[in-house]
Amino acid sequence: MADVYWQNTYKIALFEDDSAMLRKRIDAALQAIRQHLTLNRGALSEREYDDLDNALHILRLLGKESESWCRSAILHSARPSLSAERHVHFHGGAPVGRHSD
Repeated sequence: MADVYWQNTYKIALFEDDSAMLRKRIDAALQAIRQHLTLNRGALSEREYDDLDNALHILRLLGKESESWCRSAILHSARPSLSAERHVHFHGGAPVGRHSD
């Protein structure tokens, strides 16, 4: 049952719904997998190597997705202020307001 720790930390990362904690959960799972590989080098079955490889692949994807989501959220939150600077009101067909292009 030595593999329970890495599997638990991996599952916790998979189901983390707090974006602020996700990176920490991914890092903890990666560390647990590395530790498991180090402690059991040469004693793992082909199936265990496949399980570990799949977990590493999914954690990498999850990490990229979370980084992409964070960048998107940052850009989205900045957009209203950018839009406000460029927004031009039309009143009776004539532009009214600031236009900073």
